[in-house]
Amino acid sequence: YAWGEEDYWASPLEFFAKRMGDCEDYVISKYFALRRAGISDEKLYFTYTQVVGYDKVHMVLVYYPSAKAVPLVLDNINKKVLPGTHRNDLIPVYSFNAKSLFLAKQAGRGESIPGKDTQNKRWIDFLQNLEKSIN
Repeated sequence: YAWGEEDYWASPLEFFAKRMGDCEDYVISKYFALRRAGISDEKLYFTYTQVVGYDKVHMVLVYYPSAKAVPLVLDNINKKVLPGTHRNDLIPVYSFNAKSLFLAKQAGRGESIPGKDTQNKRWIDFLQNLEKSIN
């Protein structure tokens, strides 16, 4: 583990200072870079996947150019930005952004999880801690 504990989510500053990280750290840094470049949050989703042939989960960032488009997968293992339909090595489990949590389906967002608590608590906690560290 890059941070001495499983599933630690590093801020972009921590990630760049250490010059290494887990898949989550790459995704978080890509997310903030794309948001800074003007990409809307509604087009970016953190996606937990199962890696085919391995007993391992892996996080990637997916970008939807439009609501009905096949997402593009940004991954730290496969450096090519490919459509989700070309990533047969990954099985999506669930996706989330700042507003929504979805059960995933192949190459798409799938079904929104109903209910009032539809945000990923880990992500919300991360953002609150990040804001505290900046202020």
